[in-house]
Amino acid sequence: MGFDGHPSKYQWERYIQQGDYVLLLLQTAIDLCDDDDKSDVVRYKNMIGVQDKAYQFLVLYVLKRWLGKRLFSYGRGKTTENR
Repeated sequence: MGFDGHPSKYQWERYIQQGDYVLLLLQTAIDLCDDDDKSDVVRYKNMIGVQDKAYQFLVLYVLKRWLGKRLFSYGRGKTTENR
């Protein structure tokens, strides 16, 4: 984590890059194993899961990074609703 408790830009980019490698590996396994449809379905579900986790991470990253700065006003936990 970065100094503010959020992932740094480097950590975010590394996470996405690693996810791309996993997707490439799964796609390669699907392409090489044409005779096993049940395993291909599992691999596709795994691909969807990897992409879903990356999306969830992105949403959390954005919410914490940008919206969090707007929701907490004085740095002492007071929200904008408590003003």
